[in-house]
Amino acid sequence: TDPNESLTLQTCNGLWYPEGIEAGFPPVEREWKNRNQNFDNIGKAILTLFEMSTTEQWVQIMWVGVDAVGPTSNPRHNHSTVTALFFVFFMLFGAFFIVNLFVGIVMDRFAAKRDELGTPHLFATEGQRQWVESVKSMINSKPVKAVTYTGRLRNLCYQFITSDVFELSIIACIVVNTLVMATFHEGQTPFWTNLQENADMVFTIIFAMEAVVKLYGLGIKRYFQYGWNCMDFFIVAILSLTYLVHLDLQASVLRMLRVTRLLRMVKELKAFCALFETLIVALPTLCNVGALLTLVFFIYAVLGVSFFGRVSSDQDYMNHNANFSNFGMALLTLLRMSTGEDWNGLMYDCTTVDAKCAAEGHDQGCGGVERSYFFFVTFILVGNFI
Repeated sequence: TDPNESLTLQTCNGLWYPEGIEAGFPPVEREWKNRNQNFDNIGKAILTLFEMSTTEQWVQIMWVGVDAVGPTSNPRHNHSTVTALFFVFFMLFGAFFIVNLFVGIVMDRFAAKRDELGTPHLFATEGQRQWVESVKSMINSKPVKAVTYTGRLRNLCYQFITSDVFELSIIACIVVNTLVMATFHEGQTPFWTNLQENADMVFTIIFAMEAVVKLYGLGIKRYFQYGWNCMDFFIVAILSLTYLVHLDLQASVLRMLRVTRLLRMVKELKAFCALFETLIVALPTLCNVGALLTLVFFIYAVLGVSFFGRVSSDQDYMNHNANFSNFGMALLTLLRMSTGEDWNGLMYDCTTVDAKCAAEGHDQGCGGVERSYFFFVTFILVGNFI
């Protein structure tokens, strides 16, 4: 509609310039139609409020409400600014408070079930619970094997590489090397590029010397018993080959290998260790919940192809980047929807039944209002909230 004129359903005809006559674009025909989100009846009002509760496009809905004049009049810019209070209060109480209360009730039921079973691992099988307990025992027990060598030099080398000073010095080199890489920027001078390359070479030599000293102090067998040493040796070997035999690797790959060394800080910082150990212990539960989520995505992807596989992909939201034309694209579209990104726009695009599709005599994959509302609302409820 034309916000510059007061129009009614009867007077909404002729041409107008959406971008203004001075923009030079051709005029378009005036059109009288409802917005997708509206409060025309109780069903549409509930659907609109549900969309707002997911925080998707709620600001646009608010401004449409502010511009609304009446059922037989076209919108006027900022016609009733006080209407914005309705949408703001709903977001505060209806979205943030009620939705969080819903999530809290679900979590409370999970907690009650966990207490009933007498185990903190609610979503794990009996075998997985036993695995978790064994992993906890391994984490809590940290045996230290006393090592002595006959050679005085090797004993000194072993004491040096197992000291805190040595480990902290290597971590400091890793941090400084990472900071040097962070200074890379577009349009840098040749001097700065040479400085970075020389610094990378120096740090590569330092880390190579660390590997050699550890190999001598621990011995080859004990050295490769530790996963961190295996990772360090692999990185040092790759970086050394780039200098010795001019191995052609992309700069991004080399930077990624160097940054990977920061993971060594995990074993030195107790807070990081606790987080890492928690992640390991939670793996069985995460796998089970991930399997359930994968099943939900699989079911809805199949339904999406069946319901909307032939819906036009030349719309505002249904396009070549988001559609249900095949199973793979359906999965990607559902993953995007699970983040809340334009899910309601996709829902309204899928309500439009393509004329060519409907003319073929069957409606499989052609979309439709009932199918679209059912599919998208239930997916957001199951995939997002639960």
